[in-house]
Amino acid sequence: MTKPEIARLIRALAGADAPAVLVARIHNRLADDGLAVVALLRCLLDDRPDLLGALGDLVEVPPGSLGPSVETHRFQREGDYWTIAFAGTVVRVRDMRGLQYLARLLDRPGVRIRVEHLVTPASSRRRPPRPDQARLSVTKAIRNALIRLTTSHPDLAVHLAATVRRGRYCSYLPDPRHPIRWIT
Repeated sequence: MTKPEIARLIRALAGADAPAVLVARIHNRLADDGLAVVALLRCLLDDRPDLLGALGDLVEVPPGSLGPSVETHRFQREGDYWTIAFAGTVVRVRDMRGLQYLARLLDRPGVRIRVEHLVTPASSRRRPPRPDQARLSVTKAIRNALIRLTTSHPDLAVHLAATVRRGRYCSYLPDPRHPIRWIT
């Protein structure tokens, strides 16, 4: 079970977003311990009023760490449009390849991703593009997405322009002093 799947499951059952630390600890426990799946399912099926607290107890997360210290924003594709919530503003933007690349980067903050890997999941090509071709394609697609976001959500465009690195490898590097989590 991946971290996004765990987060979606908790959101569906608890009606609330799970703190990133809780999702990460559950993911790690599931990866380390096969019996943890049974414990997780039992916890999710119990009709507990404080599901997040029960899950925190299951993976030994200190109560204070489940607080709202991490900003949560949304960058989700829904058919031909993206629903984007950032800094109190929600917009819907028509799909474009650059938004797909940005979503992949936002889903993995701090991770350097080769441009060939960004291009391959977003296209139906059988073979990966040449590195220079991929770099140019990704750079142009992200630039065009930022231009579109400048008109529909200027605050987000400024944030992404400052935190997304492009080149042979791309990455999303948010300010570590202001933790941020994206629901993608």
